[in-house]
Amino acid sequence: TINSYGVISNNTFRNSLDNFIDLYSSGRQTIIEGNRFIGCKTRVGHAVEIKVSLTDVPSNTSSDDNGWVEQIIINDNYFGDIRAHAPQFTSAIAVYYIDNRATPSFTWAETPRNLIISNNIFDGWDATAHGSGYAANAIYLVSVSAAIVTGNVVRDWDVSAAYDYSSCLWVEGCQDIIVTGNRFSNNGGTGISIHGDSSFISVSDNHM
Repeated sequence: TINSYGVISNNTFRNSLDNFIDLYSSGRQTIIEGNRFIGCKTRVGHAVEIKVSLTDVPSNTSSDDNGWVEQIIINDNYFGDIRAHAPQFTSAIAVYYIDNRATPSFTWAETPRNLIISNNIFDGWDATAHGSGYAANAIYLVSVSAAIVTGNVVRDWDVSAAYDYSSCLWVEGCQDIIVTGNRFSNNGGTGISIHGDSSFISVSDNHM
């Protein structure tokens, strides 16, 4: 939970359990670029997780003081032979907002915003150990404002026990999302799945 302007680049993760990169209520203008994730296993969460959480605990809450998830660039990363480790909703890249306050008061200003997710390769997902009824998404966006998802490649993305909510890209309750120029391929799931009260979603020139 820090106000970070960092660069996470050119690292190799082998046989790791999640989360491999976790920016929790932090990461202002952070760049995640050129990393490789080989043979890793998503056990209880996500490979790369960026989460804004608002709670009643001041030290565990996003604010201008301890960091907003905004202007994040996730670019040119390689995810190869990613495997399920246990039954769990999971994804390779997850960006989302959670309001756990006693009196939630949602505003778009509090959500992850101004993101670029581009030119990442998701090369295979083995859902053998995932069990029934759990979705596996390559990219998962929930309550995000202003994002561009472009130039990503998803190949041979498996689904868990034929659960057709598994998607190459999951968008839920988002606004101002541009999805263009991606190449998505999976084994029985959905290419681009849009849910909830989403608005201003532009989807064009993708190959699925």
